[in-house]
Amino acid sequence: MGLEVLPQTCVVVLVVFFLLLLSAECAHGQIYQPPAPYSMWDTWLFKDGDAYHLFFLQSEPGVTWNTIGRAVSKDLLHWRPLPPILSKGPAGAWDHDPTLTGMTVKHGGAYVMFYGSATHGQKIGVMRSPDLKTWEKHPDNPTLEIRPPHYAGGDWRDMCTFYDAHEKRWHGYVCAQTGAQDPQLPTIADKTLVAWVYLANTEQRGGSCLTLNNGNPPGDAFDAIVFGEKAPGRWMPGSEFWRRTQDDQAAWPLETAGPEERVQIAIAYAGNTVTVYRNGEQCVRYTVDALASFGNGTAVVMGLRHLGAGENSGRFFAGLIEEARVYNAALDAETIRALEPGKPSTPAPLAQWTFQDGSTADAMGTFPDGQLHGGAFIAGGRLHLDGVDDYFATPTRGPKACVAHLVSADLIAWDYLPPVFASTDFVDMEVPDYFELNGRHYLLFSSGRSRKDTSGRVNATGTYYVMGDHRDGPYRVPPNPLLLGSGRGRFDNYVGRTVPFEDTRLLYHHTAGGPVTWGIPKVVRQDEDGGLWLEYWPGLKGLETRVLFEDPKAISLDDQTETTGWTLQENAVTCRAEEGRTAAVWLPVTPADAMVACTVALDECASAGIVWRWDGERGAGLTVNRETDTAAVGAIALVDGALVSTLIDDCSAIEAAAGSRHLRVVIRAHRAEVYIDDRWIFGTSLPDLPATGRIGLLAQSGAATFTDLRVAELEKLGTDS
Repeated sequence: MGLEVLPQTCVVVLVVFFLLLLSAECAHGQIYQPPAPYSMWDTWLFKDGDAYHLFFLQSEPGVTWNTIGRAVSKDLLHWRPLPPILSKGPAGAWDHDPTLTGMTVKHGGAYVMFYGSATHGQKIGVMRSPDLKTWEKHPDNPTLEIRPPHYAGGDWRDMCTFYDAHEKRWHGYVCAQTGAQDPQLPTIADKTLVAWVYLANTEQRGGSCLTLNNGNPPGDAFDAIVFGEKAPGRWMPGSEFWRRTQDDQAAWPLETAGPEERVQIAIAYAGNTVTVYRNGEQCVRYTVDALASFGNGTAVVMGLRHLGAGENSGRFFAGLIEEARVYNAALDAETIRALEPGKPSTPAPLAQWTFQDGSTADAMGTFPDGQLHGGAFIAGGRLHLDGVDDYFATPTRGPKACVAHLVSADLIAWDYLPPVFASTDFVDMEVPDYFELNGRHYLLFSSGRSRKDTSGRVNATGTYYVMGDHRDGPYRVPPNPLLLGSGRGRFDNYVGRTVPFEDTRLLYHHTAGGPVTWGIPKVVRQDEDGGLWLEYWPGLKGLETRVLFEDPKAISLDDQTETTGWTLQENAVTCRAEEGRTAAVWLPVTPADAMVACTVALDECASAGIVWRWDGERGAGLTVNRETDTAAVGAIALVDGALVSTLIDDCSAIEAAAGSRHLRVVIRAHRAEVYIDDRWIFGTSLPDLPATGRIGLLAQSGAATFTDLRVAELEKLGTDS
């Protein structure tokens, strides 16, 4: 189906939004923050003409991610807020839970936006707009959700899609989890489930005597022989959300067997036809849109309807199972009638459980030995289930984080392909991004739980990348995969994605560790071996209002902490600090927001750097250390007449000892970004920093020389039109 839309709009332009916008004081952030009382989280950009449209997960007080916030810019620096898009559905809707990250594209003259929901088994839907203002939800939402055999688990989020003009189709990448990898199985498409059972009673509701189950709750898929779930006293084909189950079962035959009567129940799945047999006689047949396939990681369950069945009284089967079989083909009525417990058949089953001698083994060796749960037991060659908490299940190995791969011609109907990347190196993956650069292909994803010591960061979390020689993989993890990091287990910088800008590609992201903001864009650079790193974006100069300081001769040597050691030359400032002492000299400027730059030669100095927002007693400082090759930001304080620093954040392996280094610190609101030789090192939040203060130079234990000094004032956020 194409991109038809619902007749009712899901966007309301609220007068209160404009009132809040007009009354809002200056926002706090690096580049953009929505007006009070709204707050933001994950972001995504869409370029339309010469305008950049920023979309983000937006919250209101007491409500998490109930709308998609909006702002527009032509230079990525100055933003105009726009009314939000209402994304959260009503109670009971698939999208009633908090909204998850999306993506916006243009297709067929209209704008299409993907958005997700954290509702049971995360799902993805579509909105459509003719003008980027009015958005309507697609009637077939959700259009994407977890689907075996390739995908299982509970993650299915954050669509990234792009168009391949040669193939004339869209490719989609979604952060997900693989279908469990063990046991290794052939694809089970057309199939027959067969069980010989003794019902304890015909009043029971919702248990299964045989289930094929793929994936972990809540996103598991299953086909099952279920008793009495939708209509009492009737056998039915069970399936996740009843996708392959007929709703109206009033005319289906009632089961009359007592607990001493053995009944053979079989369900055959062929093409798009489902047929139920009782003792070899057809009793129900109907068609469905599509059947489910099962593969690696599928479990066989008996007693429990499926592994993700909710905790209610109607999910367990009460009775005895004498034998159960799975055939990898749809058997006809004559073949099913000829089947007998304990006797071979043609064709042979894919799997068979006879329970002889108390065994839980599959006689065909396809599935691993089953495990008994609750009070389930085997006696007399039969599996005994009490209908309370008893069940049998074959074990599987759980799924792993992956980037799912899908293709579509219309952005609504998607074919599911195997993962483009999967790895046990990462606990989870979020918000994927794809781009090609100089013949190499890159996938980006963020991880909030994969904290690693990597790329010079300690216990880091953030946005990682993998690289490959082809778009569809395989992708490999580079030696330093952390592209955008938060240090020491924090969430300072998160969810990095990229966008083309003029002749470069910029990475953008949001920040945390204080008021959440849209952070400073950074240029994506590439080493000869394909490794990626981030560089200072010259476009930031567009925030400068005036240059405050460039001439070292304007420094007063009376303005020192540690009054000896500083000297002035024509274009340089030199310090020779005493061993074990920290010396500072203060520049005659006190901006709140500034870009500070200099070149420092450590000479024989242990460390040197920049101080900002010094109020006479405290501030913050960046130092580079010659001995440890470390850059660090610390809280600077004056204690008993001496400067001391308390570490806030650091990064190693910056080659501080290898000659002079150019330092740049971008200070805006509660954030600071650190660059060395214009390579981005890290950004960190300093919410307790003084609101304004002096800029200074810092040296410790030895000689250091500062040149190319420059301080420029940055315009305050909130002055945009």
